[in-house]
Amino acid sequence: MTSEEYKDICSKVNAFRVSELEETLALLSREGAEETSVVTFALRHGKVEKPKKHTGSAVNDFCLVTCTQDEAREIIEVLLAAEAKVVLKNGETTAIASSFADLVDRWSRLCKLL
Repeated sequence: MTSEEYKDICSKVNAFRVSELEETLALLSREGAEETSVVTFALRHGKVEKPKKHTGSAVNDFCLVTCTQDEAREIIEVLLAAEAKVVLKNGETTAIASSFADLVDRWSRLCKLL
């Protein structure tokens, strides 16, 4: 794989950073959501192969997510509920709420394309 092919694949809407998937999986697992299987599958089988001369660290590893629109919607619902739980009573956001909001945005972009 060339560097250009790698960049093209990683720019796709269904390409998630491993860290995003790990955070999503941790939350889905805590909530007992069925959709943990979607994220687990992506982490186990969806890793994007890096070019031979790739210099990025593991922080920049990507996986391709394959799911249905319904599965993406369910993941979004769990993320939204989690975000709502950690917003302060006066409506101010927190660092964790902001992180959940970023994940909602990522999954929402994917959902729109499904």
